[in-house]
Amino acid sequence: EELQPGASASFNGSSTLVFPSTDDWNFGTADYTVDFWVRWSTVKNTYLFSRTQDGSGNSLSLRWALGNLDLYVNAANPITRAWTPSANVWYHMAVVRQTGRLKLYVNGVQQGADAASPEALVSTAPLYLGGHQAAVNFHAGWVDEFRISKGVARWSADFTPPDRRYTADTQTKMLLRSGYSDTVAFKDASAYDHAIVSNGVTVDKTQYKLQQAVSVQAMVPPPPGSSFTYVARAVDAAGNESLPSNAVTVTLADTQAPTTPPALAAAVTGRTINLSWGGSTDDGTLAGYDVFRNGAKLAQVPGTSYADGGTAFGQTYDYAVRAVDSAGNVSSLCAAVRITLTDATPPDAPTGLTAAVSGTRVDLTWNVPADNDAVAGYRLYKNGSLAASPVTNAYTETVAIGVSTIYFVRAVDPSGNLSAAGDPISVLIPDVTAPTAPAALTAAVGGGGTTGDLAWTASQDDAAVTAYKVYRDGALRGTTPTAAYSDDIRVGGTVEELGPGKSTYLNGSASLTFPRSNDWDFGTGDFTVDHWYRFDTLKHTYFWSRLSNGASGTEMALRWITSNQIDVYLDDVAVVTAPWTPLPGVWYHLTVSRAAGAVRFFVNGVQVGPTGVSLTKLSSNQPFNVGSPYGNFPKGWVDEFRISNSARWTTNFTPLIERYSPDAQTKLLLRAGYSIAEPFKDVSASAHIVQTQGAVVDATQYKVGEKVVVSSPVAPPPGTVHSYSVSALDAAGNESLPSNTATLTT
Repeated sequence: EELQPGASASFNGSSTLVFPSTDDWNFGTADYTVDFWVRWSTVKNTYLFSRTQDGSGNSLSLRWALGNLDLYVNAANPITRAWTPSANVWYHMAVVRQTGRLKLYVNGVQQGADAASPEALVSTAPLYLGGHQAAVNFHAGWVDEFRISKGVARWSADFTPPDRRYTADTQTKMLLRSGYSDTVAFKDASAYDHAIVSNGVTVDKTQYKLQQAVSVQAMVPPPPGSSFTYVARAVDAAGNESLPSNAVTVTLADTQAPTTPPALAAAVTGRTINLSWGGSTDDGTLAGYDVFRNGAKLAQVPGTSYADGGTAFGQTYDYAVRAVDSAGNVSSLCAAVRITLTDATPPDAPTGLTAAVSGTRVDLTWNVPADNDAVAGYRLYKNGSLAASPVTNAYTETVAIGVSTIYFVRAVDPSGNLSAAGDPISVLIPDVTAPTAPAALTAAVGGGGTTGDLAWTASQDDAAVTAYKVYRDGALRGTTPTAAYSDDIRVGGTVEELGPGKSTYLNGSASLTFPRSNDWDFGTGDFTVDHWYRFDTLKHTYFWSRLSNGASGTEMALRWITSNQIDVYLDDVAVVTAPWTPLPGVWYHLTVSRAAGAVRFFVNGVQVGPTGVSLTKLSSNQPFNVGSPYGNFPKGWVDEFRISNSARWTTNFTPLIERYSPDAQTKLLLRAGYSIAEPFKDVSASAHIVQTQGAVVDATQYKVGEKVVVSSPVAPPPGTVHSYSVSALDAAGNESLPSNTATLTT
């Protein structure tokens, strides 16, 4: 019952002890310590000690009220801490100021952070112990070893409270304690022996009421469920005792319910809802807790937590908990908590997309990706556009022969979250069947004797006929997409250029170079590089190229090799390779385009070779070359060289034989002027610098090939005979057998 052997001062909750004013606790700005032991008999709002500021506010006071421990200094409240004592428990309190910083300790543990307190503490008011000048908040309980120290901060960090009576030293200005018995004085044991006043009367220190130390353990009822067995024996005057009676057993029934579980809380991890709550109390033994979800009992658990993994996204759940004791008594349900599960995590991107081809049928399959919930279905994209929404990881369709199709898949979960795109694949059903031979070829003189006008019956193909080759006297004269052709049969005259004006001549020993520019950083987007070219000499030729970062490879290039093969390189990979046999002295329109990852190569508007696939990011820091930086330079003429950041063609087309007009997609347009005096330059809005072998070109002086007309062509003489035949081509380059031969005589 007591801190130490002996006694402590008892406070009755309706009066206070008063110590008249003295300079002993006028601390000024110096360090000080006020510490003591305190025990509540009744936990109530209490001034533990107080001193007013000359009657107009608290100079220095410590109060507990409404769950907070408050320290007041010169009418301010620099420290307030949430704390609640228990009745009949001893606590050691300490208020310390050290170099202008306040600390508050309970049982040697600092409560919160320091607080600034540089002010001077000086007052003429008395000191109240266990109350206040306003006669409010009296202490009900006990106090012992109340000590005031001046000029010293006895503690600056957490400490173990003393378990022995203090010994007064020179800094001790008051030390209030009671004796070891009723006959020992209750007094100030410091050297100052301050007077004690109660209700305005000086106390006789030997008579003040004391609370003696008591070491008696209170008896409590046995817990419910306890059993006791009784028997009776008879005893006579001589002390003889009979045999025992029959035994009677008494078991204490438990009819009291546990307390309601407090503080139910819920936290969500994925689809698992983790519940926790405070423990209940019971007069017997707790058996556990019943967990309810949406009004139905979900589980009984022994502890104060439960993880519910049987949930679904998009649903709302209400949880409540009650306590159960071993007798089956149940508490009331605690306040419910409501949780709505939402899913914002998309599935992983589908992997393993494969295609099995049978004839024109394509069977696509892919792996089921992982998701924190489930995969509800898929979005299948075809050439960049949504084509289907299958619910399983398979899809079948029929595709055209000779047409390249790019597929990729995205997954979707029940909440509508859409995954990233899986890796694409390209499907091309090769066309190995040539068209039928053109039939019923006829030839007639037209154009006033200057043209041979041909017509024939169109060929048939399992995909589509894309062009016809026209031969005259065994030599190729040209191509046409329709079943008719007008051949220029004039003789005499020489035309050396595509159109009016000039073209640029490359001499086979150097390239044109355009310094690095964002204008041809296409990223993974669409682009087109197209131009006219005429071989002076058939040789291994890079028409254009750009090296990779660090010049460690070829990022993009178009080349022709003398084995009559054309290659389109992207990121050092030949994404399109096809046979092509050009002729010297003939103008060709050459085009490379990428549309949604599909790469195509056209000659004179007709696709040559298959459609390649490349989503490579193109963003090199190297220059762009008309030609190559390391040999295989073009030897021939080039004109209307254009770079565009869009896919200008995805199907066969008729090349424009007029000069281009730059538009918003034109990033480079290189051409020669109409005369030697006109500059050779980039006429796009970017106006890129032209270099050769590292030097900037004087655009007005660079060698150009002028249009040359040796003589005007005329109709052939009468009796001139030509033999014509026609063959058909499809998109895969398959060529039919020749048609019948048609003879033309002028």
